Amino acid sequence: MLRFLGTLSILLSLAIIAIAQTPQQDCYIRLDDASGFNTDVYQDALEEAACKPLEYIPVEFRDDFRVYDFGFYPLVQSVPAGFEPTWNRLIDQVQAQSPYYLLLGKQSDKDGIYTKFWIDLKIPIDAAYPCLTQEKEQTMLQRIKIEMDKTYESLNRVHTSYHIVEIAGINKLATLMDKAINCCIASAKTTNCSNCD
Repeated sequence: MLRFLGTLSILLSLAIIAIAQTPQQDCYIRLDDASGFNTDVYQDALEEAACKPLEYIPVEFRDDFRVYDFGFYPLVQSVPAGFEPTWNRLIDQVQAQSPYYLLLGKQSDKDGIYTKFWIDLKIPIDAAYPCLTQEKEQTMLQRIKIEMDKTYESLNRVHTSYHIVEIAGINKLATLMDKAINCCIASAKTTNCSNCD
């Protein structure tokens, strides 16, 4: 019995050490959401989705990429300049934390909770990946926004479905990065990546 307890103690200690040393990715960073809507229940699904684009981001940039989420405070609308100054300050804050990111903003206003989605994107621009350009970044940004808006419309713009909308945007980024990176790798020796769209 004593031998069993000793073995059990060692196994438990090893399990605790293994758990403690397991790195937590923190791909999805929730900055703030003052809408009053409880978003905790969707955190795991959003974290899992946010790690997916990392599969397609060049290895040397993976540690620097995150997906950020921010819910605009409902009373921001009373500020004469509107949401834009708040959004621009938020972009500056995120850029100070990560050079590469997908920033998802959820606007709440007099019409309700999460009435509009805002996004910003910074991908690694590197000569080793000729399909990753500032022009491509803007195209990706537009396509992600279209995907999110289309998804939100299909869900009748119900704020409780925001996580599905964000996951659709994150998945679109993963698809676009996969296509761009694989095209760059496959065509770098033979073409100029003009067919990578």
